[in-house]
Amino acid sequence: MQNSKVAGAMPPSPRTKARFMNVGPLIEWAAYMLLLLDSPDELSSIQASQLSRYLAWLNDYKDDVLKWSCIA
Repeated sequence: MQNSKVAGAMPPSPRTKARFMNVGPLIEWAAYMLLLLDSPDELSSIQASQLSRYLAWLNDYKDDVLKWSCIA
């Protein structure tokens, strides 16, 4: 994903110290990526297909991300 056309959609880098502080940004990233995956007309067809190729696994965690976003 790093060397593709959707490299800007990579998750935030985790911090080395205070690992518990990594949860919030990752949950926000996952929620935003799920929004992009649900509305592919916002992206070009090439970007939408590449994004779904790299992040299709995120749909399996949709319910969990929604729960966690309420907490974080």
